[in-house]
Amino acid sequence: MRRVLALLFAVVSFTVASAQQSPQTYLSAIASDPSSTGGQARLLHYLPQDMPIAVYVPPPPQGDARAMRDAVIRAVEAWQQAAPDVLTFMVVGQGVPDAIKVTWRPLTGKVASYRYAFSIDAQNQYRFRTTEVILDPRFQPDETYRYALLAFGQALGMLGRSPYPGDALSASPSGRISQRDVATLRALYAVPSGTVLER
Repeated sequence: MRRVLALLFAVVSFTVASAQQSPQTYLSAIASDPSSTGGQARLLHYLPQDMPIAVYVPPPPQGDARAMRDAVIRAVEAWQQAAPDVLTFMVVGQGVPDAIKVTWRPLTGKVASYRYAFSIDAQNQYRFRTTEVILDPRFQPDETYRYALLAFGQALGMLGRSPYPGDALSASPSGRISQRDVATLRALYAVPSGTVLER
């Protein structure tokens, strides 16, 4: 009985210690490339006045076009549902200025990609926007959803990848938005866009 209790105590202690060491966010992994932002890694994101973020999702050139397009829209909606007080999206038709455009293109060595731009206004405020999310049309809808979660997380300003498994932005995207993903998004949007990342 004592051995069983000792073993149980050891397992519980290890679990508690692991939970305490588990990081709450991966904010330090998502800043801009310093070469693109004046030699300093910066945290960039949309501003409140840029909401809702417009997204244009054309049908892919191959495969089940409706299911693929729906998978992307579900990924966009998942991010909005994960942090509705932080961001909102609006799916739009073609030709809306400043919309994030989904481009379907075969990718080599990547599962998804994105492009963004920023400007600095008269108040030295960094205005961030994503111009394009690139997805591979050769994937099945479930894979498309998983990779769209990754790409749209990055399109919101989470520009890197999570070093922790189980996150939507991890090296092997989980296909679900974790509590750590949401905490990271909230931490990003809690600081002014353009904040220098202190490593």
